[in-house]
Amino acid sequence: MAEKKKSVKRQAKKETMKSNTSIVLKKGEIPDGFFRITERLDEECIIKEMTQGVVPDELVYHYTNDKGAEIWGLSITGVREAKKILAETQGIVFETSKPDIKIERDFVIAQVEVQMYEVNLQRLDDGTTQVVKVPRGNNWGVVMQPLKMKRKKKDKNGNVIKENGKPIYYEVPDEFAVQKAYSKALRNAILGMIPIQVQKTIIALAKKKKAVKNITPEEVQDVEFEVVEKEEEKPVAQEKKEIPNGKWKDEPASDAQLEVIRMMSSSSLVPETWKTRIAERLEEGLTKEEASEMIDALKKVMEKKKGKKNEENQL
Repeated sequence: MAEKKKSVKRQAKKETMKSNTSIVLKKGEIPDGFFRITERLDEECIIKEMTQGVVPDELVYHYTNDKGAEIWGLSITGVREAKKILAETQGIVFETSKPDIKIERDFVIAQVEVQMYEVNLQRLDDGTTQVVKVPRGNNWGVVMQPLKMKRKKKDKNGNVIKENGKPIYYEVPDEFAVQKAYSKALRNAILGMIPIQVQKTIIALAKKKKAVKNITPEEVQDVEFEVVEKEEEKPVAQEKKEIPNGKWKDEPASDAQLEVIRMMSSSSLVPETWKTRIAERLEEGLTKEEASEMIDALKKVMEKKKGKKNEENQL
């Protein structure tokens, strides 16, 4: 059973480590800031729904980059709307497995598997009908959610404090980190199975209902060059490398971290040279800090490759 579970994980769409799937309508790269902003907006949506019972109206996020590319991504509300459309028009339903949630030193790691079924009514010989569920695939959603969140630093008058024109952020404990991790992992798993045509339908619906959240170049630039104010008692963080080679005296990497690395590195979005080096590093052994840095590096390279892939397969 354990081997079967690992096999299912390997077959999962590793891009679900990313946030909202984006559709590029013209050529151009997708900036990292777009993904960061959409992640934060989805997190705000999760918190509002939990604490206030309010679900934001925005179904999609939209951004136009400096090359004129229109970039669209479904919000967490948009994913739910797509799920509803699939149920009503095609009889497609999703069933969720019990989530696997682990808390590491700085992160909550949430994994959830979603099964997709087509539901049909079958007439029996005695004239009655029964519901038949036909399996149509499965997908895994995996999210590493920081246990701390960033907030903009403000002066006593409520004005945002900036450094070199960029907002300064500070970190505070996130009491909703677990809920965010689970909700986003579930979103990613379902989103990975939503057909592009249905995503287009949601975009068209959002335009009609004026349920589009437009993201400005200024917002993207702000998050791409964030200045995070560290607490004075904390040592200055070491400069991160794309693939960490050195070792720090620290606890060994957790099983959850290693599993995430294996899942991500098996993606077609990861270069073969990276895969070889990662395999060597896994064989040598990683610390928790090294594993966290490796996961960050994999996220970046996958985001970059995914952006180029979207350009080549523009709609």
